[in-house]
Amino acid sequence: MTALVSISEAKLLKRKATGPLPLAWFVKEAPRTFREMEARVRQSWAYLSEEEREAIVGLAYALIEPPRGFLARLKALPVSIQLGWAAARGEITLQDMAEFYTSAMDFARAVLNRLEEEDQALRQKVQEALEKALSQGSRPLTDKAIDAAILGD
Repeated sequence: MTALVSISEAKLLKRKATGPLPLAWFVKEAPRTFREMEARVRQSWAYLSEEEREAIVGLAYALIEPPRGFLARLKALPVSIQLGWAAARGEITLQDMAEFYTSAMDFARAVLNRLEEEDQALRQKVQEALEKALSQGSRPLTDKAIDAAILGD
């Protein structure tokens, strides 16, 4: 498939993820598309146009960022209800949902890894944060400590 197909798939998945859904179809079919797009990101990132990269990055961030604010959470409520209803009726299974989640997160990680590889400053901050975290012993890090180490806050 061409890179142009990947941009149209990214736009389609993003639109499906934020609009009215044939939810059972989406949860069952999206993992295949996520796996194909993950392979393209890993193999062909350097050959993608800026527009294609923006669409793919936008989809990756849409997948990993939780809804923020009251209105965004309110908009997510019908999808959550649809998802629960589809599961209750047996249209989708826990296996389907797990495969969807795993393939979506693998795709998003592949995109974020590519972005990190391109950004030397980010790579340096991540390296410093890891070194600092490892030098502090075996205490578990809090989310605030990780953010502070990476962002320098």
